[in-house]
Amino acid sequence: MDSKAALVFGSGQVARAVYRVGMPKWKVVLVPHSMVDIRSVESVRTVVEKEQCSIIINAAAFTNVEKSEVSEDECYAVNRDGPANIAIAAAAYNLPMLHLSTDYVFDGGQSRKYNELDLPKPKNVYGASKFSGERRIQKLIDRYIIIRTSWVFSAEGTNFLNKILSSLSVHREVKVVADQIGCPTPAVSIAQVLLRISEGILEGRNEWGLYHYCGNPQTSWYGFAKTIFSYAEKRGIKVPKLTEISTGEYESMVDRPPHVVMECSKIKDIWGIEQPDWRPKVDEFLEMKWPKGNLI
Repeated sequence: MDSKAALVFGSGQVARAVYRVGMPKWKVVLVPHSMVDIRSVESVRTVVEKEQCSIIINAAAFTNVEKSEVSEDECYAVNRDGPANIAIAAAAYNLPMLHLSTDYVFDGGQSRKYNELDLPKPKNVYGASKFSGERRIQKLIDRYIIIRTSWVFSAEGTNFLNKILSSLSVHREVKVVADQIGCPTPAVSIAQVLLRISEGILEGRNEWGLYHYCGNPQTSWYGFAKTIFSYAEKRGIKVPKLTEISTGEYESMVDRPPHVVMECSKIKDIWGIEQPDWRPKVDEFLEMKWPKGNLI
């Protein structure tokens, strides 16, 4: 067994970021859903036994918030039962487990920042399923780290950044909700945190538990889009008209939390991890997509 070998469940933007950030210092084994069914404990155990890694990171999740409302059973199978099965396998092979959760476990009803002691009150199926997954892990194992994060984005995959960028050449006007507040978080920053904590655990640290980690500063979806457009314009890219709308004007079957900003002092005090400024990453990702001289 490699001393720095991480078994990463998932193939989304955070899982891929862990692979890129970790190599070559780490041996990172990505396990997409095509290779394992996390809804089956036997499937999970088979992979854990085969790969012989030193730590488990679960970045797999059912993240389609809209689809969760009409596919509730599937959502819970992945977001509740999946983490439980991974925790069972982690316990069987005496491995520590890191797990990603979400700010959507909160209802967004308070104006102050949410800390790790605040009681979750999910407003939708996705948030409720993720909270159930947290509780399953906490009941099954002691050696766990759960990190709640929010508004994850990267240069690849399905996320708000790419949705907005795809609008640049096809829309004359883009309407974005301005009364939902949160904190965008770069997937690469989350990956760095996961590996930093993993390294600490393998060196003997044991500050297990629940942590909040998200980007800074807080903004609205409209503010996020405005920042993206601003960086695009600086690169000479023509952008459509950006219009702010209310949640009530946005067609959706999902009840979303209106204001969730998480307090991240615990992870800073214990692990020395600062909140990242998400804005430079937006510019960096634009550079990856459209290097100077190759504008759309």
